[in-house]
Amino acid sequence: MYLENLREVCHTTVHRETRPGVGHHVTFTEELYDSDGGLVATSEGMAVVFGNPEDGSLMQLMTATEKFADGVISWTGTVRQENPAGGEFAVNEFPVIGVSGRYAGKTGTRTLKFVERPDENTTIAEATLFMED
Repeated sequence: MYLENLREVCHTTVHRETRPGVGHHVTFTEELYDSDGGLVATSEGMAVVFGNPEDGSLMQLMTATEKFADGVISWTGTVRQENPAGGEFAVNEFPVIGVSGRYAGKTGTRTLKFVERPDENTTIAEATLFMED
């Protein structure tokens, strides 16, 4: 299975940590839409925000479960929350594993590239999904 040109709409809630030395975390829900605007999948996940020791940029360790009509997949990985160079965002790549349905036990790759942030609780990204058949 290969899905490309997906529009990912992510709705976040930030849970700020008050203890010193501990990062805040984010919970999120997402919708994935195909190039025709059809809903492909929904997902729920969380992220922990931390500072990159190399350049001080903000990073997120993310994990999510995506529900398709014919099964469920899960992915986890690290993304740069901001672009310290001020240029174009990089494509972030995550390993994927099938949890149920036609995806059970299959592996693959999930990508996302941040495109815009219309408000503080919404992020738009471009995404792809590849899984071995």
